[in-house]
Amino acid sequence: MNYQQFAKVRRSSVKLLGLCISTLFSGMVCAQSMEPDKLFAKISPSIWVVATYDGAEKRLGQGSAVVIGPGTLITNCHVLAKAKGFVIKQDNVLFGASLAYADVERDLCQIQVKNFTAPAVEMAATANLRVGQKVYAIGNPRGLEITFSDGMISGLRKGEDDKTVVRVQTTAPISPGSSGGGLFDGQGRLVGITTSMFRDSQNLNFAIPADWLSEVPARAKEALAKRSAGGNRVAATGQPGPRQGNYFPGQMWTYLVVDRTTNLRQPVELRVDRIDGDSIVFNGGRRVENPSGRVVRAQDRLLSELDAVNVIGGWIHGENVAARSWSVDAAMESYRLDLKGVYSGDSKITTPAGQFDVQVFRFSGYRISHPRALASTAYEAVAWFAPSINRIVKFSASSPGANMSGIARIDEEVILERYDR
Repeated sequence: MNYQQFAKVRRSSVKLLGLCISTLFSGMVCAQSMEPDKLFAKISPSIWVVATYDGAEKRLGQGSAVVIGPGTLITNCHVLAKAKGFVIKQDNVLFGASLAYADVERDLCQIQVKNFTAPAVEMAATANLRVGQKVYAIGNPRGLEITFSDGMISGLRKGEDDKTVVRVQTTAPISPGSSGGGLFDGQGRLVGITTSMFRDSQNLNFAIPADWLSEVPARAKEALAKRSAGGNRVAATGQPGPRQGNYFPGQMWTYLVVDRTTNLRQPVELRVDRIDGDSIVFNGGRRVENPSGRVVRAQDRLLSELDAVNVIGGWIHGENVAARSWSVDAAMESYRLDLKGVYSGDSKITTPAGQFDVQVFRFSGYRISHPRALASTAYEAVAWFAPSINRIVKFSASSPGANMSGIARIDEEVILERYDR
């Protein structure tokens, strides 16, 4: 080694030492990130498939789970919704499993497995996370076991106190089946449990902070005690609890959003986290409705075109079904809808969720570019509203668009597939 090489190495060492000292005082550990292949080899034995079954042993669905202790795994409670039984598996290895604790409000369920020796993951403190940090997601999306992807932390979303991190936002891809999987830092430490993504946005994916995992048993016991004291029946999956109309904590409403142009089919789950008086709180507080079906607040357009108007109150709901015609003027970020709505009669409709007596409402008008209103295109929609549950059970929207208008073509359908009764 010549002098110039020695000086370069010495300067690099000094910089690294300075970084270690500075991060030491911020509570971080100065550690070299692992190569992705080595990181995958370290954490993949701790990620398992959760396969759920109904009472007739028919397969319901699947998700993911992370090993957090001896014979102990964590997953999302919505993965286990409606299941009468479930197993965990990896490749050709399969174990029977049971639910130990359910923190339904935070969507975290702890699973117990006997004679299980898979290694537990290490935890990363949420306080040490930073936006821009490299992270890796691993789970079982679309049935593709142990899928590994990378990205970065793109946001640390706070709760109502504006202090506590309640979601870790990431660009690491997440798909259906990834729920309950793990989000890891460059040292292979668990950052959070992957739980949701937004269909109509680019790389908006979220994980529940790993800090919350240690609180699951205590919170589950507390919730169980409160419900028992109130005389409410609690099932193994945490449902049903106290009701407000058709809703109860832990309940799942599953819709299917179908793009009829591309035949892309995206399931969307709305989970009732809690009931605060007349407020039905879904998906960690990101969506709030009242018992009549009116959308009070929706931070995300999970239901695509159905939510284009739902974000300001809804296409149709239990409070305005008596009206037989009205106007809709909904302004979004890049366009607005100027429509006339009319009641067109009663009917019956069958969806995967069951048969419903419905009131049919039709909308027609224009989709106008916003805010300059330089272009517009025709827009039509039909909503099938079921008064028995105060919800739209089917919705269809179409807007042909045109290359010259600069407005995207829309041709989609939203269908209620199932809900917990």
